[in-house]
Amino acid sequence: MKKLLLILSAVVVLAIGGLSVYVSLIDWNEHKDKISAQFNDITGKRVVFDGPVSFTLLPSPKLTATDIKIYNQRGIEGSDHPLATVKSLIANLALVPLLNGNFEVQMMSMVEPEIWVKVMSDGHLNWQTPLTDEQRENLENIDISLDSVVLEKAKVNFEDEKHGVSTQLDNLNGEIIAESVFGPYRIEGSYVKGRSPEGFALSLGQFSESFATSVNFVLNQPASQSYLRFDGTILLKNDAINGNFIVESQKLKEFYDSTLPNQVLDENLDYPLAMSLELDANKTKINMSNIVVKFGSSAGAGNILIPLFENEFVIDDNASD
Repeated sequence: MKKLLLILSAVVVLAIGGLSVYVSLIDWNEHKDKISAQFNDITGKRVVFDGPVSFTLLPSPKLTATDIKIYNQRGIEGSDHPLATVKSLIANLALVPLLNGNFEVQMMSMVEPEIWVKVMSDGHLNWQTPLTDEQRENLENIDISLDSVVLEKAKVNFEDEKHGVSTQLDNLNGEIIAESVFGPYRIEGSYVKGRSPEGFALSLGQFSESFATSVNFVLNQPASQSYLRFDGTILLKNDAINGNFIVESQKLKEFYDSTLPNQVLDENLDYPLAMSLELDANKTKINMSNIVVKFGSSAGAGNILIPLFENEFVIDDNASD
């Protein structure tokens, strides 16, 4: 029996070794268009390999590529501008899942990626593009998991025209972990905004067109001795946000000016702040309840309801100085 197992093992090793030699002899640069087409068929995104591509099978499957651009499908708003560019990419894949047609990314490193995130006029993110039934079935039938995706010297551009928000994060270094293409996701790391380093941690539930996505977000800004946390859910297409919000800052003006683009806090309001509230916002209202706030030497508690379809708002508070 042991002899049979040894023979079978030798056959498997030779087969994989022969496959590895065959794979190494392939000029993958001649097949970049086919790889791009398959990527589009599965995800609905267009990928362009402007640089060389290579793939090796042993000692473990590894894909390397340079100068990569990712676009939306043609015909979609903004499809002429890339969603992301990546200077170089190295991905280590698990062998057994790969042989079964699945992708388990054990480790991926993306060097100097630049990512554009935009909230479109209908409330969707530019990364959320409609999938055909076939594409959705392909994604659901192929297991794609990300054990560790490392971002090195990344740049993230965020824009929300509807709410007048535009910001940029430079020199972002972080790690992404995802159970599937649709989530859940875990992202944490650090970046530089202006000249100030900041740290963050973000957890996102599974993405859905019809149901809210859970969000847990923490931002730490050492320079201003500030801390922000949100635990709740969001549904972008309905402008719906629900959850608990906490913020503490010892240098409020510095934190406010750097966190809210194109906004400047009056120096007369630069006092330490500690605040917590429950937020329930959608297209018709902004409801902030159970507000507890300490601002400088003042303290207060109460509720604020802002009807968005009327030019008035209601304040119910019991503040004390």
